[in-house]
Amino acid sequence: MKIMVIGVILLFVGMTFAPTVAVRVVTASLDTDYVEVSTETCGIPGYRNTTVRLTNLQYHALEDYLTEFKTRLDQATTREEAVPIFIDAVAELHKYNLLPKGMSLLGAQSLITRNGLWTPLWEKQTSPSNSSGLSNQLCLIAGQATNCFVSNPLTPVLQDFVLFLDQLFPYFIYLHQVLFLFMLGILIGPYCLNIMPLMSRLTSLRGFALLAFGYYSFYGDTDAAKGWINTVGLQGLNEYTGEFYGQIPYPKGNPIVRLYTGAVGFTGIRLYLPDQSSHFMGTAVAVNIGDTPP
Repeated sequence: MKIMVIGVILLFVGMTFAPTVAVRVVTASLDTDYVEVSTETCGIPGYRNTTVRLTNLQYHALEDYLTEFKTRLDQATTREEAVPIFIDAVAELHKYNLLPKGMSLLGAQSLITRNGLWTPLWEKQTSPSNSSGLSNQLCLIAGQATNCFVSNPLTPVLQDFVLFLDQLFPYFIYLHQVLFLFMLGILIGPYCLNIMPLMSRLTSLRGFALLAFGYYSFYGDTDAAKGWINTVGLQGLNEYTGEFYGQIPYPKGNPIVRLYTGAVGFTGIRLYLPDQSSHFMGTAVAVNIGDTPP
């Protein structure tokens, strides 16, 4: 019975760390002539992830553009200046066929910027964050960092629910088995669309994805994300560069590792780069990072 509950939790942990494994596979597949870069969709159901082989020359050109992208965002002083920079960045990714499979250029630009959905709210700007961190709400977000993870927001909720049932109904063995099968169905739903369309709809709730930065492991190791984040939202335009941790108290964690959530309601795309960093851009409901673990 206890083993069954632990098995469910480990399944969630595996799902959470799948992007990390994918990065290592990409890195291991490099040769002297080509570099593989993968794109993951976050909060955009209906599109498949893609992997593209770039020549070394193309990859260096992409790296140079991402550096230029950050510089342009740092220099922007208004929302009107920042939004076209995001739109141009999506067009640049399209040049390298790095948009998710089945997504058009115009569709990607609309989804990444939410088509001006929060434009009226952005007029109510407040003071930017201080130097020890960054926070924003209803914002465009872009960045590049190591130790960056994407998680389904249902994962911690279901983990806590399973543990609650284990404490409340310790003798209901069959209940655990039924719950285990239900959880498994949610995880494999996207791969069985013809068999379990309901599960596929449930997994589309990844539309409210979580971005986590940094982690604390069961073995006592704490590691920060390293890189930069730039946001444009209710708290104006602000950016942070250096080492940082997510400061949002969700998810609570699991027995193996605790991820420090830094953005909730993330909708966008994430690139896996061969140096094991992630480049991401899109929108988020709330962002909060700091220079120390929460």
